[in-house]
Amino acid sequence: MNETIKTKVLQKLMHNPGTNFNSLWNKEGESNKFAYHLKQLESIGLIEKKGDGMYYLSQEGKELALFIDGATGKNVKRPLVSLLLVVFDNDGNILLHERLKEPFYGYYGYPGAKVDFGETILGCAKRELFEETNLEADLEEVGLLNYVTYEGDSVAFHHTQFVIKCTNPKGMLKEKDREGNYSFVSEDEFLDKKLFPDDPYILDWVKENKYFRVEMDRFQDNGEFKEITVKDVKYYEKR
Repeated sequence: MNETIKTKVLQKLMHNPGTNFNSLWNKEGESNKFAYHLKQLESIGLIEKKGDGMYYLSQEGKELALFIDGATGKNVKRPLVSLLLVVFDNDGNILLHERLKEPFYGYYGYPGAKVDFGETILGCAKRELFEETNLEADLEEVGLLNYVTYEGDSVAFHHTQFVIKCTNPKGMLKEKDREGNYSFVSEDEFLDKKLFPDDPYILDWVKENKYFRVEMDRFQDNGEFKEITVKDVKYYEKR
């Protein structure tokens, strides 16, 4: 399929739902070739021709449009929405995760979780905590992080993370899985590891017993963290 034609059609239908063939074609190239590509877009379910003879984005096309810049038609990157699980046992020890997966291979920190499509925040936390560690716990959303990670001058990663405080864990800890190793350690042992640079800050913010929202930047050189800039921290009283 001609990607240029595909992009132009999707871009036009984003802003003009219900467009006829001639307006979509706009006399760019041969009409029969354009019609062929339009049929291809219909066959893969990105657009649909309704009874009024007009073309519209299908539901799948609308979902794809979320990742297309309406002005340029280019694909755009979006932040990864995920969770950090800050788990404390009944003795105040912290669940430490040694990451054995790229990116960030070899760093230590809190267990993380990617939110599945249609999933609630605490539902994701409960599922991932059990799947990754075999533990169940009392869960509380305590913060929101938005941070950009730079490799040199370029943006390498952008995460938006909900911080979930997990207490009263129950179950037999699964100490190893395909993504790394888990263990409960004292706070001193935790802080002595090769941590993500934001993890000590997060520990302090969690201890404030207020809901927090943080903006920060992290900086890498050849895949190694060098510094962090905390740009904004706001606290909110819990209800």
